[in-house]
Amino acid sequence: MEAQSALVRHSAAGARHAPLTEQRKAAFLSELARHGIAAEAARIASPHTSERHGALSTFLSERSRDPEFAARWVEAEEQANAAIEREAWRRAVEGCERGVFQKGGRVIDHDGKPATERAYSDRLLEVLLRSRLANRYGDRKQIELKGRIDVNSVTLSVDELGLLSVTQRRTLAEIMERIATCRGELYPGEGLPALPAIVGDQVL
Repeated sequence: MEAQSALVRHSAAGARHAPLTEQRKAAFLSELARHGIAAEAARIASPHTSERHGALSTFLSERSRDPEFAARWVEAEEQANAAIEREAWRRAVEGCERGVFQKGGRVIDHDGKPATERAYSDRLLEVLLRSRLANRYGDRKQIELKGRIDVNSVTLSVDELGLLSVTQRRTLAEIMERIATCRGELYPGEGLPALPAIVGDQVL
């Protein structure tokens, strides 16, 4: 019994620390390109792990160690973001077919088929407008702060910037642009240069 228990513990440990093969990395990147959720991609690429997030730390370590894998990670995130944005555009602009219901029942068309109508998402269209044309459709609300907020100067190294995701770098650039505009250091609509993509110690 003790020998069997030891074998189970050994097998579990092996599952937790399975080698990061090229096959696992490919599976992770393929799944990441679908939806951009790193934890879910790690779980799919680590089916035998007992870790909560599917050995995500293993892939994060590999990203910091291997510039090529880090570059492919960025590409996968960009692919996922593009797919999500395309789907949002489709629902907002092209619309989706949905069934027509009246009095709790499905309406049947004159040809005997279930009736449908094309529905559009005004909310998604609003989000796209704010994202693509922020200077025209962005939030113009002003927030009054009482008192003073002091923030120590923070300098990000290339390595630290590389730890941010594509979405986080975009958000940081937008925050920097808004602060510069409020200070009068930037004309509205002028825009700051986009933060570069960082892979290892290389600026793309």
